[in-house]
Amino acid sequence: MPPENKTFLLFASKSLLHTYKLVGFTKTIILFSVVAFFSVTLIIIPVNMLMGGSILTGMVINVIVCITIMPYHLYQVLSLLVELDTLRMEIYDTSIRDELTKAYNRRYFFEATRILENEDSLIPPNTSILLIDIDDFKLLNDTYGHDAGDRALKTLTEQCNLMFRNSDIFARYGGDEFICLLPQTNHEQAYEIAKRTSERLSDVKIKAKGTEIPLQASIGVTSSNTEQKLSDLISMADQALYKAKKLGKNRIEAL
Repeated sequence: MPPENKTFLLFASKSLLHTYKLVGFTKTIILFSVVAFFSVTLIIIPVNMLMGGSILTGMVINVIVCITIMPYHLYQVLSLLVELDTLRMEIYDTSIRDELTKAYNRRYFFEATRILENEDSLIPPNTSILLIDIDDFKLLNDTYGHDAGDRALKTLTEQCNLMFRNSDIFARYGGDEFICLLPQTNHEQAYEIAKRTSERLSDVKIKAKGTEIPLQASIGVTSSNTEQKLSDLISMADQALYKAKKLGKNRIEAL
């Protein structure tokens, strides 16, 4: 494609991308076609008249040009438009996910949970938090290597994604710790979800250096009975997780 065409397409796509987001694909095509038609008309008819041609001749030439050239440019611009929009979505998805596990990252977790907060930045009652931490993760890395540790993190993510609901917000919180917010879930329901998750993880084995290592995790559970700050709820879940670790690991504790 000639350089001038690429420049034109890039310039056009920037404007069309905003239009595409606002009005959708079909209306963008219509708008582009109308604008392109009148733009060509404003060039061809005056130039034709300056060269001694009539308005009718200019209109005929204009129609021929639009029919033969516009579809090609329309296709090129819209192809680039879709490509740019797809790339934009891919970049956004990459920015909100943990690179290793593909779980949502910590930043996205707090972005997503913000919609649950009221004007006083409080989350509603019957909101629960699970904090999940792989037991003896450092020992796993030191004994079997970082590949085994990576497999443990990815396996935990895969299993949790199978357990949690679409409405739940599950993310890698940091290191070997994961967090899940369970909306409209009371304390008993949250504990039951944590129990099923723990049982599922206990059935999983990580293969490393010719041996199978059980995947074990401690889970801290807490729930809100009234409106409260998310940070306070997470702090309580962290205390419950610490208690689970202190009492022997591979267990669930709730506050």
